[in-house]
Amino acid sequence: MKKAILTTALLCAMASSASANDDVDRWCAEKWPSNYSQQQYCRDQQTEAILEMSDLRNIYYAGSEEWRIVIRCVSKWTQRGGIDWRMSMYCANRELDAYEGLNY
Repeated sequence: MKKAILTTALLCAMASSASANDDVDRWCAEKWPSNYSQQQYCRDQQTEAILEMSDLRNIYYAGSEEWRIVIRCVSKWTQRGGIDWRMSMYCANRELDAYEGLNY
């Protein structure tokens, strides 16, 4: 439960926070310490995913099953104090597609 609350707080703050960019920069630098082209690619991918995730926040209301799917995916891809936004978004897209396919 604590993780879901923390994840929701992170999602709410991510679009307007400069700290999200700092977190992405730090996460990519740690993942690719001496490969600068890969760091840049990582930053681009993570930033794009944050923007896409922000769009989901505007589509689904808090408490909906769709939003719970998004939260579960972000929680699943939170590691070492950082969030892999690209994988979170990939997970959310796949799960949301499956959910919609089962319910429509």
